[in-house]
Amino acid sequence: MFGQSLAGATVLQGAHPEEVSSFVNQHIGQHRLEMLGEQKRKSSLSFREFAGFGMSQLSYGNHVRVKSPELESIYHFQVVTRGECVWHQAGERMKVRSGQAVMVNPYEKIDLEYSDDCEKLIIKVPEHVLNNARELSHGRLPEDGIRFTRAPWSFGYVLP
Repeated sequence: MFGQSLAGATVLQGAHPEEVSSFVNQHIGQHRLEMLGEQKRKSSLSFREFAGFGMSQLSYGNHVRVKSPELESIYHFQVVTRGECVWHQAGERMKVRSGQAVMVNPYEKIDLEYSDDCEKLIIKVPEHVLNNARELSHGRLPEDGIRFTRAPWSFGYVLP
């Protein structure tokens, strides 16, 4: 689906998870990485940025937990393309599996656990882009801003 957009955009391959984490902190969103299992150099990352949007495909290649205080003024559309990711929030767990996606809202705390085979496509969308589109089509923003529900959306098939 988005593979052609990331063709030739490989930043890291066969890297340590901390290397991917460092790049993510600089270009995708601030977070803290916690290793939950054996540390293997199997991480990978492809990345492109254009007009304030960012597109990345990443795999930590390890069982890890990623925590972030909050994404400032950006949405993350996250598609699990392989493995699974568990979202921890308010004492609850939500699994997002291959072929499913979730939208992360700005200013939300993030606590995600990646399986060692988890791979994700993450599209970073600036908050002002959705706000402008909403205002153009509806004349105003909702009082609390644009917020997406915390539920996985399924593509209806498992991604290859």
